[in-house]
Amino acid sequence: MQLCSSLPPDLVDSLTGKLVGKHKNIYTFTKHLAESLVYEARFDYPVCIVRPPIVGPAHREPFPGWVDNFNGMCGYITGMSTGIIRCGYTNRQRTIDVVPVDHLVNLILAAAMEVSSKNVKLQNDV
Repeated sequence: MQLCSSLPPDLVDSLTGKLVGKHKNIYTFTKHLAESLVYEARFDYPVCIVRPPIVGPAHREPFPGWVDNFNGMCGYITGMSTGIIRCGYTNRQRTIDVVPVDHLVNLILAAAMEVSSKNVKLQNDV
């Protein structure tokens, strides 16, 4: 991070491919960087990483269907359901995993409480 911030932007752009390496894009690379920092801190702090799929509208809280934006999946669903978007490319063999935002918030709070209340060992639950 310090290296990137100290170099001229055009040089960083030319080095991006080498820095990103095996990752598909900058997003997955920076996600990996963040998780690496959390992994390094695992002995100093109780840590937990939650990797949600696509976050969708609320199931129950604060009320069914609640969203605060129309980015990503919510915008696509709204566009399809209102007829603004009339067609879309899809692969019927694939599944789109979506979790309601209120379920995700409850999971994050429960995970934080679990990690902070015990000496939890390294796990990789899906």
